[in-house]
Amino acid sequence: MSLSVVTAVGVEGTGSYGAELARVLADHGFTIREVNRPNRADRRLRGKSDPLDAYQAAESVPADRGTSTPKTRDGYVEALRVLRTARTSALKARTALLNQISGVLTSAADEVRAKYRGMTSESRVKVMAVSRPSGDPSDPVVATLLTLKRLGSRYRFLSEEIVETDAELSLIVSTHAPALLDVKGVGIVVASQLLVTFGSLKR
Repeated sequence: MSLSVVTAVGVEGTGSYGAELARVLADHGFTIREVNRPNRADRRLRGKSDPLDAYQAAESVPADRGTSTPKTRDGYVEALRVLRTARTSALKARTALLNQISGVLTSAADEVRAKYRGMTSESRVKVMAVSRPSGDPSDPVVATLLTLKRLGSRYRFLSEEIVETDAELSLIVSTHAPALLDVKGVGIVVASQLLVTFGSLKR
């Protein structure tokens, strides 16, 4: 009995843990198909079975059932995706910092709250970042001021990181897909997300 030549391979998770496997196989000339995860109901009934999952994945490729074409993980679109990962993380961390600052101020002594009363969130973190508290750190007021300075400095660092990342995203989008920026309402952040979601404009 002779076996057919393998020309296509089904891989689960080409955008995460299967990315490198898919990349290596594609480099060797194989057509890669993203295979959907096994049906959860079936998995509960029969339990996890790697051999059976692999067999079903192999069956789905020639049948073109439950598969899709994976996104390529190379070129400028991949660079955008990676940069956006750092940007998203920095944004979430910065938002968390504002919540922490608000929490610290809420329970702080009135003399601490008075320093920042009437300021916007952006204004007070700037003031906190450049403040120079001193004194005995065992004093709750001093400890609070030290903490607010550190949180403010961290917020400023994250803001600078976001600005730097946006400049890198802007360079990539302007170079490789400038037409997107001509669309009304589409800036660098939206354009980079569109490219990551749908892929390169060059087909």
